[in-house]
Amino acid sequence: VALGTFKYNNGQNNIAPVISDDIVDPDTAIVTTTTVILTSIKVFDQNGLSDIDKSYFIVYRPDGTTNNNQNLMFDDGNISEHGDQIANDGVYSLLIQITSSNQKGTYRIEFQAKDRGAKLSNIINHSLLIQ
Repeated sequence: VALGTFKYNNGQNNIAPVISDDIVDPDTAIVTTTTVILTSIKVFDQNGLSDIDKSYFIVYRPDGTTNNNQNLMFDDGNISEHGDQIANDGVYSLLIQITSSNQKGTYRIEFQAKDRGAKLSNIINHSLLIQ
């Protein structure tokens, strides 16, 4: 029995992904019951969409605190569960639920993507006002 490990190099440089076109809809919500909010971001990678490892956002509360959880977004076409309309189009989405127990004020949602070469994209911040 033999075992070997190799690293394939296709001659391409690994280039970091770029994110754009962030959506938080609605970005202002008066919450008396559970409210569903759509978040999405467009991800582009010169090495191809298959090079994207993950797209995510981190939420910062109005008081500036965060639990640093990466909320993973999906490009799977599952509109009812994740809010993503078309699979494999580079638009990553996630539906989030806000309840009346959430802290009131302006939240900061920090979007980012990471590729399989561990390169990080630019960061986009979006405000979400919960009243």
